[in-house]
Amino acid sequence: MLLFISPTLVYFTFIFFSPLYYLGYTGQLCDINIDECLSNPCYAGTCDDLIDSYTCACPDNYEGVHCDVDVNECMTLDPCQNGGNCSNTEGNYTCTCPKGVFGRNCEIAPCSPNPCQHDGQCSVESPDSVLCNCTLGYVGDVCEVADCSAVVCQNGGLCSVDWGTSSWWCICIEFNEGTRCQFAGPCINPPCQNEGTCSQTLDPADDSFTYQCSCPTGFNDTNCQNEIDWCDSNPCQQEGSNCTSDRVTFTCTCAPGYSGIVCEIKLPDCASNLCLNEATCTDLPYDYECTCVAGYTDKNCGTNIDECVDNQCVNGATCTDLVNGYECNCEGTGFQGTYCEEDILECNATINPCSNGGTCMEEPGSYKCECVEGYLGPQCLIMDPCFTEGLCQNGGTCFLLDATPTYECECADGYSGDNCENTATNINWIIIGASLAAAVVLIIVIILLSFFVCSVRKKRATQGSYSPSRQEMTGSFVEMDNVLKMPPEERLI
Repeated sequence: MLLFISPTLVYFTFIFFSPLYYLGYTGQLCDINIDECLSNPCYAGTCDDLIDSYTCACPDNYEGVHCDVDVNECMTLDPCQNGGNCSNTEGNYTCTCPKGVFGRNCEIAPCSPNPCQHDGQCSVESPDSVLCNCTLGYVGDVCEVADCSAVVCQNGGLCSVDWGTSSWWCICIEFNEGTRCQFAGPCINPPCQNEGTCSQTLDPADDSFTYQCSCPTGFNDTNCQNEIDWCDSNPCQQEGSNCTSDRVTFTCTCAPGYSGIVCEIKLPDCASNLCLNEATCTDLPYDYECTCVAGYTDKNCGTNIDECVDNQCVNGATCTDLVNGYECNCEGTGFQGTYCEEDILECNATINPCSNGGTCMEEPGSYKCECVEGYLGPQCLIMDPCFTEGLCQNGGTCFLLDATPTYECECADGYSGDNCENTATNINWIIIGASLAAAVVLIIVIILLSFFVCSVRKKRATQGSYSPSRQEMTGSFVEMDNVLKMPPEERLI
């Protein structure tokens, strides 16, 4: 015992001595290891005792320090195959398999992979047995045999079997496509024009067609409908060159002084025959010179000099330009000679131009016929109608109108008509009849007019206005005798 003294208190402390204690051991001498596994601390695992400790070895389906946490195999292992549905259980899992799949992990799937050939549909009868529902054109336990008897190839196609691959296919008429030739392509009725070649492609994704036209030379565009004009690009060089095109190519007609496919070659000037109309060409260092023959002018001697500008044709003659000269055309003028200066003497002709005994009289550039009595006209060919005796009857006088065969009769008193054939008596009766008709019409108009005037006057006699302030004065009176009289006209308004 130890004693501690202080000014106010006294403390006593007792100290006991015992053997030294070690963790994880027991016994008076601490020589016995304590087995911590005796309390079964590992829930589902195996306990391994250590000094003052232990460890748990967990199975695959548990985890944690004490193996007391259930492992979700559905998450960690994903054990269910072939579309099986996994459900976690305490320390385990179960697989719910789809129809036709068997086994703890749905690992038995008779239809996977599909034993049915040629896209046959597989159905499970038992874990060891399947049934194949074959597509059109195939038979057998696993649809391994091709059979054309059930296949209908459309649009004229024919079914054929490839025994090497045990498959069938339809041999289609050109431009029909598809497994059974069921698709008619656009090239059946070719859209390509101008002998273009049509090719088509079937898109299996949506069974749609595309086509392409291979155009012959000289045509382009989608359906070869456009004829190519090779001259559109203006291939011919040099101003004045001309381009002509056909379906295959183009041709350049070069301007003077050039040659080549596109007129790209410059020729010596005189080699190009630039001088026209038989002119003589002389090459100069940087140009050329044309010496023209008489009658032509300009640089290339291509312009004919118009000698008619200063012509000497007279009497209305027409000038015709010639090369290095001119010619006077006297036709229709009545003149002749180089310049139409000589008067033609028509009256000296072998045949008299005046017929029926007419006399020919010369005039400048012409002549005149003086006809005998009974004929007229420029050549006395027209008979005078007034020369016919008795044409105008009853003493009428015949007059020609403008020297033509047309005439007019001036009749004597009492006669009329084109030839004075009507007597005056007929005319008098016509005049009398017309006068009587006019008189009757006039009388009827007068009667109707008189009737109308009387009607208006009677109507106005009973109408008007009366104003005492204007018409009566102081001391005015009315006699009774006047009451029965008609109102005076001056009171009508």
